[in-house]
Amino acid sequence: MSAPAQELLEMNQEIREAQEDLATARRKRKWGNLSVILGPVGLFAIYVSYWVVIPGFDYTPYRWIIFPVSVLLSLYAIWTRLSWDEGITIPAKVTARELLSKAELDLALLKDKRRVFADTIELHLDLRRKAYKEDVNSDVDEFRRESKYYRRVHNVLQTILIFGSFGATGASGVAALAPAVRWVTMGVTFAVGAASGFAGYYKFRERSFYLQQTADALEQEMASYDLGIGRYKRFDNDPESALGEFVEEAHRLKTEQKKREQNLEQSPETRGQSESAT
Repeated sequence: MSAPAQELLEMNQEIREAQEDLATARRKRKWGNLSVILGPVGLFAIYVSYWVVIPGFDYTPYRWIIFPVSVLLSLYAIWTRLSWDEGITIPAKVTARELLSKAELDLALLKDKRRVFADTIELHLDLRRKAYKEDVNSDVDEFRRESKYYRRVHNVLQTILIFGSFGATGASGVAALAPAVRWVTMGVTFAVGAASGFAGYYKFRERSFYLQQTADALEQEMASYDLGIGRYKRFDNDPESALGEFVEEAHRLKTEQKKREQNLEQSPETRGQSESAT
């Protein structure tokens, strides 16, 4: 194996390690954000329980459970907001957001470095196509990860809408007996409205569906190429043409995904004008 090819393989290994670091940073931020929400919410629930009294209901056992859990979550949230990361070399303490930005920047720089190096050594077109094919694997994993994230967010919002609607109705009936419950009714109603607004504005369900659809299409295309079936049957004796066909189709699928994301970012009026123009 030539020295340039060996150096290219080492760059690919560095990119894989950077992708693992990025995944670690994302998990850390996700759990940190969750703790930021659940910790203060638990403490607030304990505070409210001292003022909202429902006849015949004892809050004491729940306070002893919620309080230590809320304190631990709050401490974990603070720790993730200002902590070291063992996977990425950073000279000082950083926040979880800065850690994630650093990991994303490192990965982008490594990919740019590999692209420039590949252009410098003037790799054969077949080698560049093979490098692109290897990137498709990471693209599929990225699309699936984002799809799962948006699907979880959508499910959480829908859960809030379903249980919040029933809860607001029930709290409204109890408010006649316990006027303090009116604050609970107002909070639940606000949560339902906020969840409905976020779900309608950010379109988490549509984002998850399109990402999953693109990941499945890319994965199916890779399987067809590896097995020589479907559109690749006619390339049994011409692997270079088969690889070119695969790269072209994979590029088309990813381009369509980018267009879908751009359409979701637009307002309904702008989206309608774009569709009519095309």
